[in-house]
Amino acid sequence: MVKPIRLVPNLELVLEPGVVIPAKRGEYTGKTDSVFTAQDVVHFSLDSYGAVIRMQKLDYVVGKVSIEFGWARWFGHYERADRRMALALRGCENVRIYGVTLRDSGGDGIYVDGSSRQPFSRDVHIRDVICDNNCRQGLSVISADKLTVENSIFRNPWGTPPSAGVDIEPDSPDQRLRSVVFRNCLPRITTVTASKSLWGTYGRPQAMYQSFSKAAE
Repeated sequence: MVKPIRLVPNLELVLEPGVVIPAKRGEYTGKTDSVFTAQDVVHFSLDSYGAVIRMQKLDYVVGKVSIEFGWARWFGHYERADRRMALALRGCENVRIYGVTLRDSGGDGIYVDGSSRQPFSRDVHIRDVICDNNCRQGLSVISADKLTVENSIFRNPWGTPPSAGVDIEPDSPDQRLRSVVFRNCLPRITTVTASKSLWGTYGRPQAMYQSFSKAAE
């Protein structure tokens, strides 16, 4: 079991088939604690066909109730939050995520956003990924320039609205969505959602290309 991990630049991480990386119970008490966080990281790849990154979703959903009923000794002292991700990318460049299953998080399976240094992530390629039973979304895209998602499945999100397979939702004027492509992906159970901010509620809209195609059942 692992505590929250901060990733470093120029990292190639390979997980063998059958490997399971579980989040350690009693850790992840911070509202944004994630299994893997990459912030301002350049050149990172996660090649993990057949591997699983798994969190303790029910512990986080229970939140403060566990303390009030004396269950914290088993489940940890968790504040209610929806930003405990399996994988969080913030202000990153040249990222490759291949073949991994990300499940049971307290937020999103994968979260793509900017940072204070760079307000978007750039050149991110996600392929053959499964995001299952995450508390908020399978995948949240807040700010990205050149994001490609292929042959991936985003299913069974429940907990915090909008509980979408994929949610595209910039929420500040300096964020952007540019060259965002979903190819042969399948949001099961739920649908793709997009915030009204996508259409210019926040600042001047960025030039954007997006494409969605559904995988065969």
